[in-house]
Amino acid sequence: MTLESRLKWFVSIGLIMNMVGFLAPAAVLPQILDDWQLSEKAGGLLTGALFGGYALSSPFLSALTDRIDAKRIMLAALIASACAGYGIAYLADGLWSTVGFRVIAGFGLAGYYMPGLKLIADLLEGDRRMRTAAVYPSMFALGGAGPFFVASILDAPADWRWIFVISGHAALIAFVIVALLVPGSPNNTTGSAHVKFHAAFGRAVRNKGVQAYSLAAVGHISEIFSFRSWIIASMIFGISLPINQSFTEWNLPFVAALSTVITVPASVMFARLSMTGDRRKIVAFIALSSASVAVIMAFSIHGSFLTFCLLLMVYGVTTFGDTATLSGGVVMHADAESRGAALAVFSLCGFGGGMVGPIVIGLLIESFGGRLAPDAWSAAYLGLACFALVPALTMGLYSRWLEKS
Repeated sequence: MTLESRLKWFVSIGLIMNMVGFLAPAAVLPQILDDWQLSEKAGGLLTGALFGGYALSSPFLSALTDRIDAKRIMLAALIASACAGYGIAYLADGLWSTVGFRVIAGFGLAGYYMPGLKLIADLLEGDRRMRTAAVYPSMFALGGAGPFFVASILDAPADWRWIFVISGHAALIAFVIVALLVPGSPNNTTGSAHVKFHAAFGRAVRNKGVQAYSLAAVGHISEIFSFRSWIIASMIFGISLPINQSFTEWNLPFVAALSTVITVPASVMFARLSMTGDRRKIVAFIALSSASVAVIMAFSIHGSFLTFCLLLMVYGVTTFGDTATLSGGVVMHADAESRGAALAVFSLCGFGGGMVGPIVIGLLIESFGGRLAPDAWSAAYLGLACFALVPALTMGLYSRWLEKS
């Protein structure tokens, strides 16, 4: 097996397994809210806490890859993910203990996702680097589908804690795969070990291309994870309407998982188009399309559940469509000696938005009457449309520097 294939598949498999616990609360959120009698705002905090942990640790962990082997960081991150899963399953007894373990899960994701991309960028060159960098971020969508698939298999009668037990097991299996099958970068192939952290970070922050794609990531990741955090709850509202009683036996976590899986080919396709086309125009097109679909969904959620599910599939594609395109833009614009720091800036901005987004949507739902109020879900999807517009606006503001990208 070639080095490119090993990096593409084994690093991606590790990411997917590491992410089984990533959106686990979203897959069983209604059960958690009912079990602990939590508000929608608390639900947003519970799902968003992981992104807070990610945003806090990612700048340090991603930039650390400019000095030490990224594989070592990835292995430590998988242990953190396993501890977070088992902690919620066996120790959490309410909102704040769960939030604490979700923050640890954020450390686990931060130590794997961008360091994995950095490892790929360090060990591959030219077209091989860009091809693999296009595929790897797209696997994020498959990882996001994992907890929904697990929930669909367990189904409603199962204790919701089992999904976290399984997430802990998955992270440990990923540890073995990465330890045995993924090569490291022992001599730090970028040569950036000699660049001090603050200098590399400052250079990344001043890079206009890194700025553009990092700011775009704020809206992009806010939209993705706000949508994923509340997708099950929104479908439960849909089937509660009198006109949709025939859909009450549907396996909603499976529908949510399907809406995530179908995004992978689209994300890879758009990323590869951006290698030869105008990356900023592709990002703007996807973002505007996503905002348009979200507005349609805001006024369709009160109608046919089948129509709403079809729109979910389309929206899944548009929300994830520019994931690999944005991260690829950062890799392309960053110089070799500050690439880890550039990915740290990208992660900090994006996952900072991912922390705030679910809470904002939760507040909107609560302010407009709660999970069973029609206006609440219209407000929620209009809020998602606002998040979706951010990448398009950013590409316009930075067009002068991105014309050749």
